[in-house]
Amino acid sequence: FPVTISLSAIYCLLLSASPLLASEPIAIDQPTKLRGVLNSVTFPIPKELNYTNWAPEGKTTAYVLVLEGLQTFRGADPENPKVTNVVALQMVHVIPADDARLKARLGKVIELEGTPEWGSTRYHRTPVLLIEKDLK
Repeated sequence: FPVTISLSAIYCLLLSASPLLASEPIAIDQPTKLRGVLNSVTFPIPKELNYTNWAPEGKTTAYVLVLEGLQTFRGADPENPKVTNVVALQMVHVIPADDARLKARLGKVIELEGTPEWGSTRYHRTPVLLIEKDLK
């Protein structure tokens, strides 16, 4: 059965992480490998967004990689240049063929390859996103 982690638990991790424990910075928009626990998180969708066709329940579920420690990302975020240290990344562009493999790995420590980028819309619930690379 799917392992889930609450949004509040992720925020607690984000708030409790110390910038002094951050590892070497990873460049935004550059492919990388990250290690952590894969979780499935259900997020509420802001009511002002028109979600009735694709999410009539008013929520959506995403894969989130909770890292083994604090990670620093470098790059220029035009909306908030100070957001650089994170412990969790929301995955986006999950490839349908990989969905079954990801579900089988929920709750486990895994290594994922992808490209980090800044979370840029109200659908993104972590400051940095991981654009998935095909798992093949």
